[in-house]
Amino acid sequence: MNRSPRADRGREIAIVSKPLAPPWNDSGKNLARDIVTHLPGERFRVFVPRNTTLGLPHAAEEAIYRDAGSFAPALSENLRLFARLLLRGPRPSLFHFFFAPNPRSSAAARLLRRRWRVPCVQNVSSEPKEGVDVAPLIFGDRVVVHSEHTKKRLEACGVRGIRRIYPGIDFPAEPGPDAAGRARALAGASGGPVILYPGDYRFSGAIPALIAAIPAVLKRQPAARFVLACRIKVPDDREFERRMIEELEAAGTRGAVAIVNNVPDFAALVAVSDIAVFPASSLYAKMDIPLALLICLAMGTPLVLSDFGPLREILSRPAGMVVPRGSAEALARAILEILGDRDRLRLMGGEGRRLARERFDVRHAAAEYGNLYRELRDEAQR
Repeated sequence: MNRSPRADRGREIAIVSKPLAPPWNDSGKNLARDIVTHLPGERFRVFVPRNTTLGLPHAAEEAIYRDAGSFAPALSENLRLFARLLLRGPRPSLFHFFFAPNPRSSAAARLLRRRWRVPCVQNVSSEPKEGVDVAPLIFGDRVVVHSEHTKKRLEACGVRGIRRIYPGIDFPAEPGPDAAGRARALAGASGGPVILYPGDYRFSGAIPALIAAIPAVLKRQPAARFVLACRIKVPDDREFERRMIEELEAAGTRGAVAIVNNVPDFAALVAVSDIAVFPASSLYAKMDIPLALLICLAMGTPLVLSDFGPLREILSRPAGMVVPRGSAEALARAILEILGDRDRLRLMGGEGRRLARERFDVRHAAAEYGNLYRELRDEAQR
């Protein structure tokens, strides 16, 4: 199915991404959707599942994907998309790629460039693995990263044409009483402080420090409630979750922990949380600046983050605390320090709201992408 609301195809920007469709729980496709949504003056071509639409008058849609898929689309789905882009027009004004760099996708992108001879924007949303030379995987005329940290990493590998654009979010509304009540019920909150972990189970390496910090927090704050909002990305996550529950039970802290895999209203859960913690030791396979943490800032929920890599760039205002990565003791101390001073907690929340609006507004990010598109089109016409 081809839904093309407008015929101005000479200026179309082809968005090469995972299927742009719910559930909106993947930062890569969320970023692509937000760029398209907030640049109504551009013309886009996007690829969606069957019977799905973004409903945007400036975006032509093609139902290439069978369904919304998982965090990693099947090889057959990716092959179908690249075959479509290679073999059929209309010729876009440029391509914008949102796939993580790997030999297969980079080779396909180079083939598309040769076929259509148009500029390419390549998003590298995650810091490459330590020791990996990413330069052979780079093909874009402009390479967009989301942190100064990753920009320096790529420059050290010899990559040029890098643009740092911080990700942005649409600011969620404050939840009403019913939504807040449902979020409290999901968290199992009963009047004590709520500590939210909005991350994954395995890739970030955050869980060991978090689990080890819980007893020290409960000793001083026995009514505290920890909420682990961890999406199941791959089957191995279920086994990790099972072993984690065994550890909690052995430590006698299982009753203080709510485990929620899919959160129907994440903003409401953030709003009823006192603190959000992200004690990651790695950002592999995760956006440099996780969007979940930006929602926490926007909702006025202070952050406790590991002091490394791109995470250092989030707290340019005193909207939380940083701790050494892997240190359960430092994590527990930071949680208790913030919970023990409600005035400071409120001040941190206000600083977070200001920081989100100054640095992480999706409209500002989209405008930077719009400038980048115009720059590349102008260069192509010279």
